[in-house]
Amino acid sequence: MNRSLKSICQLAAVLSASMIFAAEPESRLLLPEHCYAVPGINVNVYFRNVFRAIRSGEYFYQVECKKGNNMKSCWTFTPKAGDIGTYDWKLTVYDDNGKIAQGSMKLHVVPDRKDRSDLSILIIGDSLTDQNHYVNHLHKIFPNLKMIESHAGGGNVPVAGGIAHEGYGGWGWDNFAREVKPVKPKMLSYRINKFLRKTPEGQWVLDMKDYFDRMNGGKAPDFVTIQLGVNDVFADTDATIDMRIQKISSYMDKLIGHIRNTAPDAFIGIGLVPPAADQDAWGKNYHCKYNLYQYQKNVWKLNRFYLEKVKQLAQKDSRISIIPSVLNLDALNNFPAVMQPINVHSPRKILRQNNALHPAKEGGAQIGDTFYCWIMWNLKSKEEKQ
Repeated sequence: MNRSLKSICQLAAVLSASMIFAAEPESRLLLPEHCYAVPGINVNVYFRNVFRAIRSGEYFYQVECKKGNNMKSCWTFTPKAGDIGTYDWKLTVYDDNGKIAQGSMKLHVVPDRKDRSDLSILIIGDSLTDQNHYVNHLHKIFPNLKMIESHAGGGNVPVAGGIAHEGYGGWGWDNFAREVKPVKPKMLSYRINKFLRKTPEGQWVLDMKDYFDRMNGGKAPDFVTIQLGVNDVFADTDATIDMRIQKISSYMDKLIGHIRNTAPDAFIGIGLVPPAADQDAWGKNYHCKYNLYQYQKNVWKLNRFYLEKVKQLAQKDSRISIIPSVLNLDALNNFPAVMQPINVHSPRKILRQNNALHPAKEGGAQIGDTFYCWIMWNLKSKEEKQ
């Protein structure tokens, strides 16, 4: 190869690499199409949660919106009754060289209808649900919303008018969608798929109608929320995550399709996977086996898939939508933490997070606010169409 041709090839390679690098930061920004708010309920967008970076605090985040306040680490807004309406919301991310990413969504401020007493909800999830924090908060701010019975967290029996859900630690989409004989575990024996029914021929099938007959007097719920994904992708690597998402997609089709067949009028919400705690908590819980960096990449890819998947489903079924659980959780301040010596030779103590995946009560309340605002948005949409 002559020098001239070699130089051209080298330049082309450099330009190609530069183009790839320049495009990469844009892919690190993740925003849903819609964000929901209700007067009196604080809503936030934490920049750490929507822009993936090892040192997210080293960037500048500029929000353009007629409402709320653009703070250093988040945009925050507590609407009033006069704020009801829809607003453009745009985020631009800068580094020292200028703009590197930009995205937008619609902010919907909708009326509060907690006075409704004729509504029910089926809450499906993993340990984030079984932990009860966001479920308790949702019940606190919307006590008239009937939660369909199975258990009240930890296998406890629900009481009338109290919390209830289908949340099980360690579970993913497959646990709820597979039609296999349920095996009662030796520990935590309440973790059995209540959506299954045994046929006279001895087969196990999904039968949500039978579930509603047993748990809700034969009535389908008005809302179904599904907050899953953590356990599905927790241990994946760059080499396995795509195949994992393909499997998730198949299980989603099966479970959501079955729910829709048995609850034709229900609003179905798919929760984006919320952010995790910092690396101190990961080191505490998982030593050197798993880390925040890989988990964030996995969840980022899964949430992008959720956005695209639900967008496709919504084209045929407008009552399926995203619950933007990823936005309104302060992962730096609302996860469990303890005071510990900064090192073995220092009397100075610092606050260290010690739970990698499960928010503290305050973090659960933020997720509960997100669920509540999503419910109110769907109520408004339903009333407008009637």
